[in-house]
Amino acid sequence: MPKGVVEGPAQRIETGPTQLRDHIRELEIEVAALRRGQGDFLRILRLRDMVEDELRALSAAGIDVRPERTRVESVDNMLSNKASIAARHLVALSPAAEARRQERPPQERWWWYLDSIWAERLRKRLIRFSLIFIALVVLVVGVDYAMKRFSRLSPAERLANQHIASGEQLLYLGDYEKAIPEFEQAVAILPNRFDLYISLGILYEETGRQAEGQAALERAQQLAPDRGTYLIAYARILSAVNRLDEALAAADEAISLKPNSAEAYLIRAGVYEAQNEVEKALADLEKASDLARAQNQNALYVLARTRMGMLMQRGPDLGFPGAGQ
Repeated sequence: MPKGVVEGPAQRIETGPTQLRDHIRELEIEVAALRRGQGDFLRILRLRDMVEDELRALSAAGIDVRPERTRVESVDNMLSNKASIAARHLVALSPAAEARRQERPPQERWWWYLDSIWAERLRKRLIRFSLIFIALVVLVVGVDYAMKRFSRLSPAERLANQHIASGEQLLYLGDYEKAIPEFEQAVAILPNRFDLYISLGILYEETGRQAEGQAALERAQQLAPDRGTYLIAYARILSAVNRLDEALAAADEAISLKPNSAEAYLIRAGVYEAQNEVEKALADLEKASDLARAQNQNALYVLARTRMGMLMQRGPDLGFPGAGQ
C-alpha cells in the first residue's frame, strides 16, 4: 500500500515493525497539524485504527512493541488534549461523522468518540463549577447583607472573605491540607459563620483529624438557623470531597425539610449526576429551575437549565487518555 493512503477497515493489515513505525510517524504529523487547526481528521482516525491493529498483530506474533506503544500513548494524549478541536470534526455532516455512522467502530476505539468525550468533560466541569457557584452565591448574599447593615465591610471582614475564597478554591482542587488554615483564619475573624465550621469539619475528617471534625460540625449545627439550612451546606461540601452517599442522604433530608429550596435540589442533582443516575438528576434540575424561576433566583435558574442541557447531551462513559479531566 503506498505511503499516505489510508483505506477503510476492510484493508489487509501488514505487520512489519518498519511499517508500524512509519504509520506512527504519519499519525504524529497529522495530530500535530490538528493542534494547529489543520490536518485531516478522518485520516487521523484511519491511521489510529491501523496503528492499533498493527500493534496488536505484532504483539500477538511475539514482537516487542513497547517503544512503539509508548510513542502511540504520547500521540493519544495529544489527541485527547485537543478533544474540543476534534469534536468539531464530528459534526453531523462531516466525513468523520458519516464514516462513524456507517462503520460503527467499537467503543474501545475512543478516538472515534471524541465529541462524546468532550461533552463529558464539560459536564463534569459544570458540576464542579455549579458547586463553586453556589458557594459564591452564599458568600455574595452574606457580603450584601453586611454591606447593607454596616455600610461597608471592615478590613478584617474583607480579609476573612479573602481566606474563604482561597479555602474554597483549594477545597475544590483537592488540596485539603492547605485549605484548612484558610478556613481556620476565616473562622477566627467570623466565628459565627456556621458554613465555615462545616467546611472545616469535613476537611478535618478528610485529613484524619476526626475529633476536631466532629467538634467543628457540632458547632456548625449550633450556629445554623435551622437543620435544613445546615444540611444544604453540609451536602454541598460532602459532594465536593466525593462522599456521595453521605451527600445524598443529607440532600434528601434537606429537601424533606425545605421542599422549596432550589439550592437543595441543585446539589442533589449533582450527586445523582456523579452516580450516573441521569433521570433522577434531570428531574431534580427541572425542579430546581422551576423553583428558582418562581423565586426570581435568576442565576440559579440559568445554571440549572444549562446543566439540564449538558446532561441531556451526555454521551456514553468511555475509557480514554485524560479521563476525568
